[in-house]
Amino acid sequence: MAASGTGSLVFINDVTQDRSSRMNSEVFRAAILCAQIQPNAAKLIGRRFILQMDNDPKHKAKATQEFIKAKKWNILEWPRSLVMSANLTQALENAIKKVLQDYMDIWNKNKTTEDDKLQAKLKAEDFDYVILYLMVMIGIFSFIIVAILVSTTRSKRHKYLDDQDPYSTYIANDFHETKTTVLENPGAKSYPAPVSS
Repeated sequence: MAASGTGSLVFINDVTQDRSSRMNSEVFRAAILCAQIQPNAAKLIGRRFILQMDNDPKHKAKATQEFIKAKKWNILEWPRSLVMSANLTQALENAIKKVLQDYMDIWNKNKTTEDDKLQAKLKAEDFDYVILYLMVMIGIFSFIIVAILVSTTRSKRHKYLDDQDPYSTYIANDFHETKTTVLENPGAKSYPAPVSS
């Protein structure tokens, strides 16, 4: 049973389904571990699941332990002797702590891996934005410089080509020539110059 659903329900006695032999380590590996636990766990949980077994001789058999080790399955270890007292409470507490600790370790490892991937992606995107920003700034400054050069070139070209421009002519004539103009008023009366006494 898992958060994602339930697996197949199988009734297991101490004999195989076809009643040909009693349950032993070999039958336990073939009929339960390979035929039931492995496909159900893979379907419901994935490759990273924790297998819980008690201290039954079939579970503790050397062949079963080697089979589980070869599959790289995680086993929830139970104390050798569970007494129905404070030891049971302590054993359950330790078992739950171990399961939660294993889960948190796996979760933190996955989280760290995902964080590293995200940071690498963000650094790559930041670098792309820096390149884009530099390209935009270079483009703006290039446009301004080209606009200034074009404006200066056009104004100099117009200065030499357009000599008939009254503004240019006025400034050029006014700058190089100094004219003295005397204005006379013929209708004005003349007054004698004052005599000093």
